[in-house]
Amino acid sequence: MEDAVRMAMDAAKSAGASRVLALRLRVGTLSGAVPEALRFAFDVVCRDTIAEGASLEMESVPAAG
Repeated sequence: MEDAVRMAMDAAKSAGASRVLALRLRVGTLSGAVPEALRFAFDVVCRDTIAEGASLEMESVPAAG
């Protein structure tokens, strides 16, 4: 989650933005990621940054094989 938030903040700064309002993630069903854990980590990582208060939107992506 740290890398995802860092990339969002870097992109925002590059675009001249002063805040990150939302982060959208596509998470594969086989990734092993736990949505509740991602939300908790997101809130912790965003604290005291330009992403503080941003929303986290997650889309579940089905496995393909």
